Amino acid sequence: MKELILTLVLSHLTYPVDIESYSFKAFFERLKIVQVAPSVIEHEVCGGIGACDGNYTFAYDYSRNLIQMPDTCGLENERCKAALMHEMVHFIQNYTGKHKVDASCYDDMQLEVEAYLVQHNYLQRVDIDFGFIHTHYAEYFLAQCLLQASTNQ
Repeated sequence: MKELILTLVLSHLTYPVDIESYSFKAFFERLKIVQVAPSVIEHEVCGGIGACDGNYTFAYDYSRNLIQMPDTCGLENERCKAALMHEMVHFIQNYTGKHKVDASCYDDMQLEVEAYLVQHNYLQRVDIDFGFIHTHYAEYFLAQCLLQASTNQ
């Protein structure tokens, strides 16, 4: 499963990743993809059960090199496959050093936009409408950063 998703992600990235290097192979080998109850992910990602509005929520944990996917989601579902691809982009961002632990909200926003673009491009290829965010990635995340900044003052 990891190999299939990696291949799909690499076909949508705009920059090369040397997947033949020893360091990439070792990092990829340590990547774990686990299926858990959606409530576990909702609690970790959205702050509480039901807080994700019933959306399929996946999560990549940079520190543990771990992707969590809902156990209600299978790869035969194109939206689930695309969401897993989104998280695999975060895995590659982690490997390539794009992810920084103390990054600003705006830097994190750029990483999310890149992951959403890959997700959107795949869904577009399989003729599925991504939804409201598909053309407004930057605006949505910019609003989140501005809201965060205003509440921290």
